[in-house]
This record gives sequence, structure tokens and C-alpha cells, in this order.
Amino acid sequence: MKKNILIGILCAALIIVGIWAVINSSNVNSYKTAMEISADKEYSALTACALELSNTLEKCSVSADSAYTAESLAEISSLAARAQGLITGLPLSHIMSSSTVEYLSQTQEYAKYLSYRLFEQGGDLSEEEKKALESMSASALVLYNELASFAEDVAADDFKWYSKNKAFFFDDVNGHFVDGFSAMEESFAEYPQINYDGKYSDHLNEFTAKGLGEGEYNSDMLLEQIKASLGDKAADYEIKHISDNASDIASSAYSVSDGTDIFTLNYSSTGGNLLSAISNITVDESVLTTDEAIKAASEFINKLGLKDMVFSSASNADNITTVKFVYMKEGVKCLMDNVSVQVSMADGRILGYEASDYYNYHDEARTIEQPQITAEQAAEKVSKDLTVSDTALTLLQTDGKNELLCYEITASKEDMLFKIYIDAETGAERRIVRVINNENGTSVF
Repeated sequence: MKKNILIGILCAALIIVGIWAVINSSNVNSYKTAMEISADKEYSALTACALELSNTLEKCSVSADSAYTAESLAEISSLAARAQGLITGLPLSHIMSSSTVEYLSQTQEYAKYLSYRLFEQGGDLSEEEKKALESMSASALVLYNELASFAEDVAADDFKWYSKNKAFFFDDVNGHFVDGFSAMEESFAEYPQINYDGKYSDHLNEFTAKGLGEGEYNSDMLLEQIKASLGDKAADYEIKHISDNASDIASSAYSVSDGTDIFTLNYSSTGGNLLSAISNITVDESVLTTDEAIKAASEFINKLGLKDMVFSSASNADNITTVKFVYMKEGVKCLMDNVSVQVSMADGRILGYEASDYYNYHDEARTIEQPQITAEQAAEKVSKDLTVSDTALTLLQTDGKNELLCYEITASKEDMLFKIYIDAETGAERRIVRVINNENGTSVF
């Protein structure tokens, strides 16, 4: 009797497991079907978006009406952003990533830049700007043609966006589809250069650091320089060359260890400058005041030979204070020429350092133009809801890494603090930064 009951229970369990497997398989298949339908719709939307982008760019390039041009530029920026979002939502990112997305990003930002320029300066698009829009239109048409050429493939019943064994990966059986998009990526590589004051401008690809100085240092020379900086203590450290880096600034990295603490130092190959330093040291307590930490950081950059640097801000986290300094020339703060120093709040030891911005942008020969408006006139440009407490001339960096002379207006509203940057030539409001001061220092947003 008991044996029959046990057999019955086992049979019931098997039936339940079988039913669960069928239901689960059905749910998975339904989910995959939903994903396939969604991908099909997004592909169709991307195809239509590319065609609309091409047409809008072309129409904008021939418009003679400022209002129509402004409206078209806003639509171009929106379409380019939408196309990027649709690409991200499709399992195409691994074959459609670099040139295509870079083109769409540049188109979006260039349209925003032109819209702002026309709003601020008035007038019409220049012939060079119209030609840039025409070339962008041609590239959008390339994108549309490639997408449209595979429309039938995508609509076919046997076409699958997702493989059976690898969710969210494009199915390798559609090899000709991948080849088609690879060819399109190559066509975008021939896309003409467009230079403007924006973060996707092609002139940024040719940017060279300005403040490195002279002389070339190989890894062995830099190694000897580190030993010399340690003096008699050099024998107490193990110093290793880790790697050579060919990023924005060619450099060499070194590990310096006393057996417990490890510092990683990065030196520029041109000029032999210390670009950065990081350590593995943690700090368990805060003994120093913020002023003492600022003093220790200031003494450190003085030893490195950085001159005319002024305190900018300080923030504390995990008992380490990060102190930021900016370069001052002729009474003007050069915000891009900045360095940061990390100081232990336990004993004032220097634990970190970052000076890449300083060596990228520091230019002793830079000429600072005279402002065309006064500090009082600049202060009048800010909102009447704000109370102005300070005004200072600064060099602000634009998205295209150019320099813009501005008045930095410090102003407040109730318990909120702001820094507002007013163009010293035109009086236009260029940037607003929210400043938050608390027990951990200063943060900006």
C-alpha cells in the first residue's frame, strides 16, 4: 500500500515538473517573440529616422529664413539623438558602433551649436556651414540606404535578431547583414572634417598639449629622475617601470614601493613632468584642519615648480582632502590650467596628484584680451533674484577646448550659492554652476 502511494506521489511530481517545463518554455518563447517584434519595430523606426534626418539636413542647408533654419536645427538635433537611442536599443552595437555613432553625435551637437550661434549673433548660415550640413545629409542618406537595403531581410520569417543560445547577441547566421553594416562603417570613415567650437569637432583630434616644455625623456631617463627626487631614500624603495602610454600625452608609468605602500607615478615623455600620482594608502582618522591640508598641498606644488597657482576648492572624503589649484595670470584665473592634490588628514602626507589638465592647456605665451564690459555691467546681467557677492575675471574653457574670457559672478539666493559666467566681450550668460559647501568641503554641479 505504501509502495503504491509513493509511486503515485512520484508520478504526480513528474507531471507537475513537466507542466512547469512546458509553461516555462512557452513563456520564454513568448518573450523571445516579443523581443523580435520590438527589434523589428525599432529597426523600421531607425530607417525612417535616418531618411528624415537626411531630408531635414538638406532642407536646412538651403533655407533663407532664420526662423525655419532655427526650427530645422532643433529637429536635426532631436533626430540625431533619437537615431542614437534606437541603435542602442537594437543588437547592433557591436557592428555599428564607432563611425556611425560618432557621426550622429557630431550631427546632434553641431546642430545645437549652430542654433545657439544664430540665436546669439543673428544673421544666416555661412557657406561653409551650409556645406557641412550638406555633407551630413549625404552621410545620413548612406545610413538610410544601408538600412533600407536590408528591410526585406529583417521582415523575413527566418530572420532572427537574437540567437537561441545567446540572448542579446546578433545572430551570426545573418553574416551578409553584418558585412553590409561593416561596409557602411567604412564609408563613414571618409566623412569630411567639420571644425567648430564643440566637443565633437574634428580639430580636437589634432590637439597637442601646450604646457609640457622641452626635451624628450625615455623610460630610463625618467627612472633616474625619480631616484634623484628621492635622494638618499631611493635605496629604501623598489622602483619599476610599468608601461609606456600613448594617450593624449605620451608618458611612462612607474611603481614606487617601500614594501607596504605603493605609489604609481606617471611622467610625460616630453618635458619629464609628473602628470599624476596615485597610492594604495588608506587613512583611518582626521587630525589636520582643512587649512593645514591646503598648506601641505600648496607646499607640494611649489616644490614641483608650479608658479602663480591659487587655491580653488577643497573637498574631503575618507579622511583624505582633495585640494584644487588654478593658474592665475595678470589677475585672471585660468580654470583649465588646474591641478589637484590629495592630502592625508592624519599626517599631511601627499597621497595623490593630478596635473594632466595643467600640462594640456598651460600656455605661458597666451594673450589675455581686455574685457569689453566692466565688472559692474557683468553683475547687472545676472538674475535680479540673486545677490552678488564677488566678481572675478576668468578664462573659461568651451566645449571645443577654446578659451573664453568671462566674469565669474558669485551670487546667492537664500541658502543656494551659484557661480555665473558672463562673457566679458558680449555680456552673454555662458554657464551657471551650483556650488554646495558642507562639512566635506566644496562640490560643484
